[in-house]
Amino acid sequence: MKMAYYHLILICILILIGCDKEEFPPSEFEIGHVNLDIAWDLFVDGEYSYVTYNAGMAIINANDLTNPQKIKTVSTNDAACGVLVENNIAFLGSGNLKILDISNKNNPELISSLNISGSIYGICKNNNTLFLSTGDGYFYIVDITNLNSPEIISILNCQGYGTDLAYNNDIIYYVNSQKGLQIINVSNLSAPTISSIAINSYSAFDIDIQNEYLYLGRHNMGFSIYKINNDNSLSYVSSKDEGGEVYGICQEGDKLYIADLQDGVEIWDISEKNQPLLITTIDEYCPHDIAIKNGYIFLADQDRGFVILDIVTI
Repeated sequence: MKMAYYHLILICILILIGCDKEEFPPSEFEIGHVNLDIAWDLFVDGEYSYVTYNAGMAIINANDLTNPQKIKTVSTNDAACGVLVENNIAFLGSGNLKILDISNKNNPELISSLNISGSIYGICKNNNTLFLSTGDGYFYIVDITNLNSPEIISILNCQGYGTDLAYNNDIIYYVNSQKGLQIINVSNLSAPTISSIAINSYSAFDIDIQNEYLYLGRHNMGFSIYKINNDNSLSYVSSKDEGGEVYGICQEGDKLYIADLQDGVEIWDISEKNQPLLITTIDEYCPHDIAIKNGYIFLADQDRGFVILDIVTI
């Protein structure tokens, strides 16, 4: 496996020191979980959740939120770090890209795979174009018109460590933990170009875009909020840093949800985006990623694998 240097160092640190909440009991908010070995990434699609971890990807049926069931595992030869699911097709990133037919959740079928130099962390798409970020700082554009034979259209060296990315109107927001949030013009798929780097984005690690706002998790520097302008440029709004290590970020309504490896789950009131207010911290967890759906939090957690929290009353 060709793993990004950053990811290798991170895993070594986790093995050596672990998480200081490892012995904590589950919180009062936890209603269900599935044991997995160091869960990394998470994608929630209806009643199913797709969780990447050191051995591959787990498909979990969470129709009963209080009793989620792992129904199938897709094995990889190395740690799986990124996943995207759309229309019963799963795009699974590890040391290469796997494209899977998951219409039968009990028997996923491999459609094709594509060799990529570096571990795939971020995956997003627009129509028949797939965009990938890798741990060694490269950006890939892939034509998936024919799922049986994906083709690389172009490769851009963004330098640093690519951890996530998002597409918006011919722009890719490339999350680079070393360089910051890079804005890439992809109007010409064969020749993508970096047009700028967002201010106050150093140590960028995870991204969520909702409506006209972009939310950026910044690892050991908290998070930043940006307004997306009509020309897709970003206007800085605010930042907050409560310490810890932010790995995941997502937004729903007037709340922002943070997966902090050291401090747990943070819930912020962002009704006033220029002045976010911390509502509460659920500190029994060591999450790498987070998703929110109808008042339920889903976690990819270092110690407890896949976790569901009921925070409707918060």
